[in-house]
Amino acid sequence: MANLFLNRWLFSDEKVSLGIYEDIFETNKVVIAFYSTEKDLLVKFREAYTRKYKSRLTFKWYDEWNEGYLKRHFSRVEFFDHVEARFTEELNRFRNVSKVILDEGGTSDGMK
Repeated sequence: MANLFLNRWLFSDEKVSLGIYEDIFETNKVVIAFYSTEKDLLVKFREAYTRKYKSRLTFKWYDEWNEGYLKRHFSRVEFFDHVEARFTEELNRFRNVSKVILDEGGTSDGMK
């Protein structure tokens, strides 16, 4: 059994951070997740991502921790058969959506 994990704090200087992991406990799928402590910004990120890429992201907010995430699920086969291309694609999407939020006047001071 493989376990894949890229810590969300790798991009912690950003207002929205990227994480990737293999959910071996619940869905048995690979998850690319976008994290933030700014709920409004995370909602804007989801709207921009969905508008640009027509992909559904699952939204979850935790008031008790003041943080939330958006998740995109991939089957293990779908992800690992093309891992380099899939990760590069999602990283580029992360960058592009971050730029869209800035261009729309989002409150994303730290987003590059």
